[in-house]
Amino acid sequence: MERYKDIERIDQLIVLFMHGTITEDGLKELQTWDAASNENHAYVAHHIRELYALESNENPLDFDDDEAFLRFMKRIGSSGNGTGMWMYIT
Repeated sequence: MERYKDIERIDQLIVLFMHGTITEDGLKELQTWDAASNENHAYVAHHIRELYALESNENPLDFDDDEAFLRFMKRIGSSGNGTGMWMYIT
């Protein structure tokens, strides 16, 4: 049950991050969770891709989530290593 609460909280933080409304404490919490394991990092990256896809105007059947993630990372000035994503907010 604890894991479910953690994931629910992380999902909330990801949404706040994507909308640019995450607090400094929330960002630190998300960064810490993201850095805790490769699995956590993959989870965060996947959900950022999903949200970016949902917010785009592209046909979901033709949507390339890898391309969208690359566009997102380029937009925030990251080389794709994940650090630029956090620099965008801070």
